[in-house]
Amino acid sequence: RFTIPTGLPSIPAPDYMIVIISSSNLDPPQYPGSTITIDSISFIGTTQGFPNPSFENWVANSSEEPDNWNTLNFASTQTISATKSISSHTGTYAIRIETIATSFGDTLGLITNGNFGNNGSEGGMQVFANPSKITGYYKYTAVGLDTAIAAGATYANGVEVDSSIVKLPPTNTYTYFECPFTYNNFPLADTLNIVFASGNFDDSANYFGLGSVLYIDDISVVYL
Repeated sequence: RFTIPTGLPSIPAPDYMIVIISSSNLDPPQYPGSTITIDSISFIGTTQGFPNPSFENWVANSSEEPDNWNTLNFASTQTISATKSISSHTGTYAIRIETIATSFGDTLGLITNGNFGNNGSEGGMQVFANPSKITGYYKYTAVGLDTAIAAGATYANGVEVDSSIVKLPPTNTYTYFECPFTYNNFPLADTLNIVFASGNFDDSANYFGLGSVLYIDDISVVYL
């Protein structure tokens, strides 16, 4: 048995609570293979019950993931954010990204070639020369004045070297885009992180949330 004090006063009473249970420290270092088993959660000091406290109720959730990319599909049991689409620029498939309400309270739709960390997208693909730009093709249906986002960041030994963010306006047909970097040749980057988002998280004033849809295909990296 374990207990965790909330430190909350009796007045004012909160109207919701977020509970996070992790098998690892949320900050590095983290080691693969750690496990935790949880059962029979309850509140002390209130008659209100904890939802699904013994994990008896489950909802089936399945989705496909694009190789070498991470999506928000893990974060929803209702609408899937990233799906495989036959509406492609070339080849058989493209990726379709929709802005959804995630199970952890955010309204997002994004993919990354890195990992989801405490401060957003982390890591990425290994590079052996400094990227000049990221290119590709997109089409986009926006809700309100929303725009999509293409972004990239380069790192050398874990330190950010350069970053670029481009807003992608609505278009009904596949349209070429570039996400350029600005430095020349030093220091030499070793990692490139790429993010595509179906909502304008860079400008919350024009970020209208649910329902914007972004298609991405034929991504390339141009090196100096």
